[in-house]
Parts: sequence; C-alpha cells; structure tokens
Amino acid sequence: MKQCRICVSPWLDEIDEYVTANKFKTIQALYDFMCRKYGPKFDISYHTMRRHVNHTKKELQWGVEASRFREQAIKDQIYKDIETVKITRNNLGILNKQLSEAEVDLSDPIDRKEVRDIIRMINDTVGLLLKYSDKIQHKSEFSEEDLVQKMITCMKEFPMDLQMKFITKWKELKNE
Repeated sequence: MKQCRICVSPWLDEIDEYVTANKFKTIQALYDFMCRKYGPKFDISYHTMRRHVNHTKKELQWGVEASRFREQAIKDQIYKDIETVKITRNNLGILNKQLSEAEVDLSDPIDRKEVRDIIRMINDTVGLLLKYSDKIQHKSEFSEEDLVQKMITCMKEFPMDLQMKFITKWKELKNE
C-alpha cells in the first residue's frame, strides 16, 4: 500500500494536532488554512489531505474504542473480584460463627471431628480467596520501558512512522 504523503511530510505534526483538536469544521477549511499559511511550499493536494484526515480519524476512533473496551473489561473484572471477596468474607463470617458456637470438648472424637470440619471449610474458603488473589492488582508492576515496549508491540501493525512518532512523543512527555 502506498504511504500517505502527509505522514512523511514536515506538516504531519501540525495537521494531526488540528485534526485531533477538531480546530476546523471541514477538511476544506483545514486545507485552505494550510495553503494560506505556507503558500507554494505546501505542495499537498486537497485529496491527499482528505485521505490523511480520514485515516487519522479512523486511527483515533479505533484508539478511543479500544480504550472504552479496556475500561469496561477492567470494570467487569473488578466487579467480579469484589463479588468474590464479598462471598469469601461472608463465608468466613459464617464459619467463624459456627466455630464460636461449637461447644467443644477436644477429648471427644465427635467434637474434634466437628472442629476439624469447620477448620477445613475455613481452609477451603481461604484457599479460594488465595486462588483469585493474583488476579487483583493493586498497582502496576510495569516499568516505563516495559509499558513502552508493550505499546509498541500493540502498534506493530501501524506504519513505522506512527510508531516512531509515538516513541518521540513519549520521550518528550517523559522529559517534561
């Protein structure tokens, strides 16, 4: 596929900034503005501008949709984790009550069995909680470099110039 002329032009950052910020109501208005600003140096056709704006908007829309999907998946997982913790806490409360209500004579084999059964249920409940504890993350375990590498991996199907633009922008923001 032929590479977009604007994506390799010196005006890429400026045009993308205008597109992202929706500073112009139409592509024609953006094109006219760039022609007035740069005159004959702006050797990009209106059709090239339109193709670039359309593919840039699609990429932005894809990013927004992916972000929404990711946020919903996180919310769903947090809800499941909270429900699991609520159930586990409730079960531990019931077992604690059973243990405190048990009139136990540890010399009696039946009482010892009852205490062992309650302890086994507590152990099973704690085991269930531990089984899911690794799925609940309290903070990010990623370093900045790991995060950048994961983002680049996600962007591997993007054109190389967009990947390089991301890395450059990331470094700029990091240095602010």
